[in-house]
Amino acid sequence: MLKRLNLQKMLLYSFLFYIIYTPSIAGTVLIDKNITIPVITVVLLALDLLRSKREKLFDKTKVAFATLITASNIFSLLSYIAHTDNFNIIESRIVQGNLVLCYLVIISIIFKYAKSRKIKKHQLLDWLINLAVFQGVLCLLMLIIPALHNFALLFYSGDNFFVRTYRVYGITSDYTFATPIYHGFIAAMFLYSIISTKAKLRVQNILKIAFILLAVFVNGRTGVAIFIGCSILLLMADAIRTRRVRRLVKHLALFVAAAIASALSLKIIAPVAYMHFNTFVAETTKLVFNQQASGTYAILNDSASLPSGIDLLFGSGVHVYDSDNAIEAGYKSSDIGYINDLHLGGIAYIVFLYGAYLYLIFKSIKDPGLRIALILMMLSANYKGEIFRSSIIIFLILYACLMENYNEN
Repeated sequence: MLKRLNLQKMLLYSFLFYIIYTPSIAGTVLIDKNITIPVITVVLLALDLLRSKREKLFDKTKVAFATLITASNIFSLLSYIAHTDNFNIIESRIVQGNLVLCYLVIISIIFKYAKSRKIKKHQLLDWLINLAVFQGVLCLLMLIIPALHNFALLFYSGDNFFVRTYRVYGITSDYTFATPIYHGFIAAMFLYSIISTKAKLRVQNILKIAFILLAVFVNGRTGVAIFIGCSILLLMADAIRTRRVRRLVKHLALFVAAAIASALSLKIIAPVAYMHFNTFVAETTKLVFNQQASGTYAILNDSASLPSGIDLLFGSGVHVYDSDNAIEAGYKSSDIGYINDLHLGGIAYIVFLYGAYLYLIFKSIKDPGLRIALILMMLSANYKGEIFRSSIIIFLILYACLMENYNEN
């Protein structure tokens, strides 16, 4: 019986690992997430239909969310078709839009499984935390053993020498943008779970957060900002709710200890990555206190190029990040999510797309601190990149919302 339980747990973690991180070997197509995730969705739906004890998979909130997402997909697709002669299904974003619906189904079925096994709500978050810690351990091993780092490069398709040499640790499909943001928010949620359950400040909790933050530090700096901003917001929300300042100070100590432990280990093991992080701190400080955009922030500001006229309402049908079509049309290349969203479907697309996620968050999450933190993560991350093309961030938002509505009884 024990062996069977351990096998089930291993299969669950392996399944979740792939669903969350969607690793694929660079240059391959068959194991690309745009193919595998829809196939997995169909298989899970078929298995769910074969179950003798059937329960409704979608409630009114999920149906409304799916409807808004479908409407946004139609707007972006029509805009793309109207403006191009060379149809490219990936650039149209229709595939990424449909992945949202796939994740909605997958997570709903996972939670149905959890409920049938009488799994508690806190364990749903533990699954994500344990996988994030595992990624941190992988990153540490890859920092120590260069041959393991070469293994990680199999899953990275970029050709930037600096990134390939000093970043790309762990196993995922998006090393330098989405995954660090995901890990930063998971670390913040873990910290908040310790606070809200009044758990003791154990060394193992500090180490877990430190490992997750290590995975953030070595791959992308935006995740650090997400962790700091969301953690402080959640800590303050808890202090206001409970009116206990001492608890705030105590948990701030955990926050600082975990951050320092990760930063010091990074300084010793990967000094170049530590210097890269230091540059980020200097650039952010300059922006906040001197209102001067430098480095990454200056590049982001200079790359903003909005559509005009009717295209502002319904989109120019162009994906302006690293796109030949955008350059030919006279637009600057930009990885700012808002700019790309406006080009892909205009204000109409944004109203339905952003409205769908805001609707789901406000309908699902009752905790005001967690609700604001999730919205803050979305708004901040979408400035640095296109979060609605990033499956791991989509997964995070849906998982967090559906987890809040999880009824374990």
